[in-house]
Amino acid sequence: EEKPAEWKLRNTHHVLNFYSLPRFDTEPEDDIRKYIGALIGNTVHRSLERHGEWLDSTKDEQLVWIHKMVDVEIGLALAELGEEQASVLSADEIQKIKAQVVKLLDTAKGSEIKPLVIAEGKVEIEFLLPIAGYVIQGRIDKLLNQGGVVEIIDWKTDAGAAKKSIDHHQFQMKLYALALLNCNLIPQEQDFVRARLVLLEHDALHTYEFSKQDLKKFEKELAGKMQEMNQKLLEEVDREELQVLFHAMPDQR
Repeated sequence: EEKPAEWKLRNTHHVLNFYSLPRFDTEPEDDIRKYIGALIGNTVHRSLERHGEWLDSTKDEQLVWIHKMVDVEIGLALAELGEEQASVLSADEIQKIKAQVVKLLDTAKGSEIKPLVIAEGKVEIEFLLPIAGYVIQGRIDKLLNQGGVVEIIDWKTDAGAAKKSIDHHQFQMKLYALALLNCNLIPQEQDFVRARLVLLEHDALHTYEFSKQDLKKFEKELAGKMQEMNQKLLEEVDREELQVLFHAMPDQR
């Protein structure tokens, strides 16, 4: 929704972030909804990273720990957004957030998902993926090595239909798989990259497997789309800059 010239100025180094934090600059109701969703997602992710501190505790101890985590995340978010946002959440909304986080983390203790939570692996792996003159920046929730097979684990707190989430996040998982492949993190003998989407709201686990050949084809297609995007962007910027220049010129008639 930004003007092309402003977008270009803000992305001078051509680094594209795969995710963005919601701000309170445009539509307040929509931003608050995104803000609440981001708080829930952030708290669940941080809690799963630190599962050793609460997973095997009693029910009451878990509730205390999780509620404190929500308070910490809210404090961090408010510090990020500034004092003017200090009253953006009511006490009732905060309680609803805590209840939802408790529900999602309770699902993470299920028989199918818990092994992925407690498995030894690296968390919050950041990557930079160069594509067609741009660099895509991203972060993988968890990376496992299961019997010599490297797996991507991604926690999702989506509330929509499970199939819709699976279809929607396929591009993201494919992008992560390509990043691992291009960083030479996939063993030579492994001819595919596996990504597991954990849908906590649905207590479901979906597995994608992308062949190395498909990922290289995807890379070429993505490069083509980004080149097209860049060309359109340049055309829009040139047009806008010409308009600015035209209006700035004195009338010499």
